[in-house]
Amino acid sequence: MYFVYYNPPILKDVLNILGVPSMGDVHIGKLSLRDTMRQYVPTAFEFVEVVDTETLSQYEKKRALIWNASVVPKNRNTFELFCKKILYSHIPVRYQSFIYSTTDTPSDAVVDVSNDKDLFLIMETLTDISRVIHYNIMSRHFNDLQIAGDSMRKYSTDKAKIWAEYTYLSNVPAPVQDYFVPVSKLIETDDGASYDMVKYDMLDVAILHTTKDGAPNMSGENLRLLLKIIGHYLEQSREIQLKSHQTIHDLVITKTQARLQQLQAWSGYASLNDFVARHTDFDGLDAVYDAFFDLAHTHMKSLQSYPNVFSHGDLCFSNILYHPPSGVIKLIDPRGYTQDLKSLPQLYDLAKLSHSILGGYDFINMGKTTLVFDADMRVATDIQNTDEDTEIFRTFLADLSVDLDAVRLVETALFLSMLPLHTENTQKVFVLAIRAIELLQDRIGS
Repeated sequence: MYFVYYNPPILKDVLNILGVPSMGDVHIGKLSLRDTMRQYVPTAFEFVEVVDTETLSQYEKKRALIWNASVVPKNRNTFELFCKKILYSHIPVRYQSFIYSTTDTPSDAVVDVSNDKDLFLIMETLTDISRVIHYNIMSRHFNDLQIAGDSMRKYSTDKAKIWAEYTYLSNVPAPVQDYFVPVSKLIETDDGASYDMVKYDMLDVAILHTTKDGAPNMSGENLRLLLKIIGHYLEQSREIQLKSHQTIHDLVITKTQARLQQLQAWSGYASLNDFVARHTDFDGLDAVYDAFFDLAHTHMKSLQSYPNVFSHGDLCFSNILYHPPSGVIKLIDPRGYTQDLKSLPQLYDLAKLSHSILGGYDFINMGKTTLVFDADMRVATDIQNTDEDTEIFRTFLADLSVDLDAVRLVETALFLSMLPLHTENTQKVFVLAIRAIELLQDRIGS
């Protein structure tokens, strides 16, 4: 039986922002949607990709499962079970106009599963595509966000996090309100909490940056235009006066020390420590952190010379919704506060930007970064920045009277402090650690 993957060119203008020719070319991690589907289709099927209706009509005359590339399964197990039922069924099955099977013998009967909302997700909007990429279709558990009309409900079992985000977003100062997503309806249950936010049919910059296979998409002129918009937001945020604040010492040294203790309690710490000792110029992770703390203390006075400002607190690409044609951005998922809004060091948000632009964090987070070894078995990441992008970012910072080296030192702290937050994925921790070491070595050499 054929599994016919119907993957025509993208025609909707709103989806052309992806920069890929078809839905099947959208990447999740290192695999395209096409290759992901090919990987999980049961071996009893012969996988065939079709891009035009004429060829599709030929397969409709055969025994086949026709699958539109705009549809993704919500759950791998359910998908495999669905395919097996199709394989042994002599009655055609249909899911709206997107999925249908054909049989050897004519049949007036049709099994219609269009009303089963737990089976599939149809990618008709940028919001749908964002959900698919961030929540990783084909995982054993698809985290289905609640979307109703013009609203999206964010839910978490971490009540404190939801409360903090809602408190922040409900109290964004007037000068920068237009840059943030509006929220409403904070609800707390025994198991968790949620709030509603306005749904924008926009992609976050992390997706725009990494969707295409190969070089970063937010590069060159695309990067320059994005930073111009972000720069306007940062300029206005600097004018907002707030009383309470956190210091750069707290964020760069105190937090990193606490995260190191968390990392040392991880069962995989010894393996990572040994890997660093064998394949880098450091004797182990403790030596890496010691070198960083020495460097941070040496430059602390310079870091403290930068002001505290109103801050998003987590201004990485994945928290910036962006519509390039209109130049509109909307900020989501702030660090948040349970009481008063706090100012943060200006360097902190800029370092968050840097770890997306120059640090390659989004490629690491989406599983698109590889560790490579030289002839002496010294390890490195395959992340490379162009001189043009580095200069674009340097100029952006200079317009804000900020030095790139200061930002990259704080960025190094970000990479080191996030290691214990990703211990559910050992490979990612190793890649993040090596990337942190690369940044540290650059700082030591500068």
